[in-house]
Amino acid sequence: MTTASRPCRFLRSLLLLLVAALAASHAAAQRSSLGSVLSNPTFEAGRVGKAPPEWWLSAQGSCTCKVIEGDAFQGDRAAFLNSSDSEFHEQSQLMQTIDAQPWRGKRLKYRAAVKSVEVGGGVGSPIWWLCCKVERSRDADGKMQPGASDMGRPRPIKNSSWDLYEIVLDVAADATQVTLGLGMIGKGKVWFDAVTLEAVDASVEITTPRGVTPIEGALSAQFAKDPASRQAEAMYAQKQPFWTAWLMVAVVAVGLFVLAMWPLRRLADGSTDNSDVVAAYLDDTGMGRMRYFALRFTIVYWLLFFLPEPVTTMVFMVARLLDAGADVQWLAFMRDWSDPLNWFNSELVGAHRDYTGWLSGVIAEGVFDERSVLVPPSRDSSDTTMGYLLLLGYVVTAAVVAVAWTALQRLRPSRNASVDLLRSFLRYALAFALFASGLAKLDPSTTPFPELTVDRLDVTWGATSPMELVWGFMSASRPYTVFVGVAESIAAVLLLWRHTALLGALISVVAMANVMMLNFCYDLPQKILSTHLMLGAVMIVVPDVRRLASLFFAHRNSKDLGTASYWSVSRTPYIRWLPKGLIIACCFLPPVAERVWTLFTVETAVQAPLSDRGDRLLVERGFRWVNEYPLNR
Repeated sequence: MTTASRPCRFLRSLLLLLVAALAASHAAAQRSSLGSVLSNPTFEAGRVGKAPPEWWLSAQGSCTCKVIEGDAFQGDRAAFLNSSDSEFHEQSQLMQTIDAQPWRGKRLKYRAAVKSVEVGGGVGSPIWWLCCKVERSRDADGKMQPGASDMGRPRPIKNSSWDLYEIVLDVAADATQVTLGLGMIGKGKVWFDAVTLEAVDASVEITTPRGVTPIEGALSAQFAKDPASRQAEAMYAQKQPFWTAWLMVAVVAVGLFVLAMWPLRRLADGSTDNSDVVAAYLDDTGMGRMRYFALRFTIVYWLLFFLPEPVTTMVFMVARLLDAGADVQWLAFMRDWSDPLNWFNSELVGAHRDYTGWLSGVIAEGVFDERSVLVPPSRDSSDTTMGYLLLLGYVVTAAVVAVAWTALQRLRPSRNASVDLLRSFLRYALAFALFASGLAKLDPSTTPFPELTVDRLDVTWGATSPMELVWGFMSASRPYTVFVGVAESIAAVLLLWRHTALLGALISVVAMANVMMLNFCYDLPQKILSTHLMLGAVMIVVPDVRRLASLFFAHRNSKDLGTASYWSVSRTPYIRWLPKGLIIACCFLPPVAERVWTLFTVETAVQAPLSDRGDRLLVERGFRWVNEYPLNR
């Protein structure tokens, strides 16, 4: 170890420890703030024009929430939610979570005053509803137990004057927390006030008995179809051929990706002189223009596809850590540092939303003569019409930029440097996606898949969609979900370091190929995202394809050195630790710290009596050493 490298490693270690400590303190503060009574129920606390304290807003679109004065149901203040700039399909929720201990074993009535005003017209009618959910501890096998839930959609709020609405549900004896609030979808304005909780006796009926389904007429016009007609439409719809002319665009794009990343020969001559390595590394400027065009097309396309999410996530995490650090007395000076970061984050997200909306609109009207409302891709579904239009827009944009780039730049830079930097970008982008997915599956407090409740198990297989079948088998076995999460998390960690990136990419190819096939074969709504993650992993492997072929087919070591590291010939090799440390500190350590904190602070599971669990044969079964008895009857 050189003398110069020791301070760098010490500073990196100190930075990582500080970030982990801040994240853990933030999680502890969140944990300790969970009260047993409702906080700020009449919104009298806090400042007018600011977000109401003790309540949190979850918004897909441009919904905002603030405290207003002078137009309240009770007292002087109320909460005002404005989703005028949201799209018809975007949902928002204003919620608060409390400790369930005082309400265990009781029937809970949640009441609030609400009034609402629809804004504008267009596709779909906005709706608002009260919602409440009871969360329970895990059983002895570590499985999540279903708790009472009333999301309120069967009783939409459609009143421009103040009125009281309520939800009544049973709180289980082993309930851990209750989350309640207001949900909304579409464009509108909502006033929310006078929230109360009280225990009622058994004579008060619960608002959503078992088996009651949401009223289809309460949903927007996009979804308000009769279930029978919708099923018949799906059953007898004309089947679309798999191969279409537009798939040629995808085939050409993938061909350019492979051509861009395909390795040039760089043979080892036995010399250890660094000058020879540099000469071999830079001796790749004799390629034709087509190869350079393919490389530049690939760079532009993948930057367009992945950005700006990694940047916005990193900025958000830095701002979040600054806010968490400000809770510590000697770090209070950081309290206002997050404001410019949050402003930059919102501006960047807004600019990207405007750009993708404009690009997809141009493609829709100019190519397909389509002028309907476009639904942006989201975490719930990447396979919207707008998602596919954006892919075509990215291909066209990348092609135009690559043509201009290749035609105008006469000086041809090192191809190896470009390939290596592109691989680094793909490694971090893929690791970011896999890490988020893997940690969600490993989270002991929740699961990304819908739990197998009694109501779902009462549905016959004939009435189950292929997507519900996948969610069912993933949620039926917690160990299998953890196994998948471990594989994705290991691949993500291996991708962070250059020496282990090839192994991480190979694991990612296998894992994401499985996810991609599930999406295509079971009609899951993430075909675009899963395909691109699999292609990204393949592209990381392609520069080493000759070396892998020598190992697997010729059973010998390859003399080809593959693509060299850009930093190995750079005059500033240690600069790479700055972005690497920042990415790891902001995107990877905080979620790990929070989940570790949750793991060691989650309440011990209370085993409910068998009579209270009902007939849930599927979710009650686990792994058995001996399977002589036909359990799977």
